[in-house]
Amino acid sequence: MNQPLMLPEVTGRTALIVRVSRVDTDLLGAPGRWWQAEWEFDDGSSSAAQGEDLSYVVRCVAAIPAPEMLFQDPETGEWSPCSPPEVSGQL
Repeated sequence: MNQPLMLPEVTGRTALIVRVSRVDTDLLGAPGRWWQAEWEFDDGSSSAAQGEDLSYVVRCVAAIPAPEMLFQDPETGEWSPCSPPEVSGQL
């Protein structure tokens, strides 16, 4: 069963970029290994979603797409353009 998505509110704003990366803390600062999607919006704000599984974060990105999507390779730190299907190929 898929975990329900916990998505940022987007009413009245448009996502400009989303970055997917591996992080060492959750959104409250607790240690752990998480995947994170971070969106930047046209109103200058940003929001994030996190999950232990990359597939969960990919579903979040697919729900709030942006014209620019970047994935950070967890081993090299390199950023590359991607789309949700390409990110899911990283599983």
